[in-house]
Amino acid sequence: MIVDAYAHCGRNKYLPAEQLIAVMNDVGIDRTILCQHLEEYDNGYLRDVVKEHSDKFRAVCLIDPTRRDALDQLKEWQATGAFRGVRVVAGWLSQYPGLWLAAMKSGLNLVVYAPNGIKSAAQDIITAARGCPSACVVVSHLGNPRVVDGQVVDGMELLTLAQTPNVYVQLSGQSMFCNYPYAALDSFTTDVVKSFGPSRILWGSNLPVSGDSHAVRRDLALLRPGAWGLDQEGIEWVTSRTAMRVWFASAA
Repeated sequence: MIVDAYAHCGRNKYLPAEQLIAVMNDVGIDRTILCQHLEEYDNGYLRDVVKEHSDKFRAVCLIDPTRRDALDQLKEWQATGAFRGVRVVAGWLSQYPGLWLAAMKSGLNLVVYAPNGIKSAAQDIITAARGCPSACVVVSHLGNPRVVDGQVVDGMELLTLAQTPNVYVQLSGQSMFCNYPYAALDSFTTDVVKSFGPSRILWGSNLPVSGDSHAVRRDLALLRPGAWGLDQEGIEWVTSRTAMRVWFASAA
């Protein structure tokens, strides 16, 4: 089984669900987590996709934290049963801590996007995770490391988060930082695997930002025994078992 723990679809931006399913079938992906794209606070499309294909999908909603009724909005989307998590821009963690704590205590996981890198976000992520140890906090895209001249120059602070047991890392988005086969990220990714362990790492395609079926298949091929210190069991965790535990627990 292959579980893609991070992909996008939508009505007006990115692929409609039918095209995403076609890519899944082509590559051999069994289940996918749909993560709402930024600035789209109407999660209705993702809700409908999950309802129609509950065997394939779970979803992560996005809430506008500046709204006075943000908590009510969160509760309404969670009540649909389609959403297992909420997406959070890292800067929001310290601005609206009560909202995210309420989300976690209600049973939702956090998917944290750190557009400015993990250094300034690390302590806020730790604080959020420790506030509700029963919830998972997933850091997307390896914490958005910065690569210059083939070297990771910012982002090693991600490794300090491994000391907080309910923080997980998304192995996704490599194409945003360097070209395939992402050699500049090899040493960093090896350190992430060593620090967190495969059972706290989830592979995500980042479709359709990452490209087409060929690109996804190519990225999956990088997950082979020996790569980044992974053995076959570790690959199974990264490509399916961790995501099943975090997102599909009731379906596992």
